[in-house]
Amino acid sequence: MSNEENFNFGEFLYKARRKIYLSQKTMAERLGYVQSTYCSFENNSRQPTDRIVAALIEFGKAHKIRIPVTNIRKLVKERKENVSTNEASGWVY
Repeated sequence: MSNEENFNFGEFLYKARRKIYLSQKTMAERLGYVQSTYCSFENNSRQPTDRIVAALIEFGKAHKIRIPVTNIRKLVKERKENVSTNEASGWVY
C-alpha cells in the first residue's frame, strides 16, 4: 500500500496542530471553524470538504507546514462520489 492509501486526515490534523503547539480551539478558529466541527475532522467523524482544503492551504503557507493537498482532495472527491451514489440509490443521509 502506498502512503496515499494509508492517509489519515484526522491524524494529519492532529500532528500538524501539535507541531505548532495549538489547542483544538485555536486551530479551529484559525481555520474558520468552531471547535466542535474541527474536533469532528480530527476524530475522522467528519470528512474533509473543499472549504477545509482551502483553509489548510492558507494555514500551511502561514505556518510553513506541508499540506498533503493531493491526499486530502482525493478524500473530498471520494466523499462527493459517495454522496452522489447514495442520492442516486434513493438513500440520503
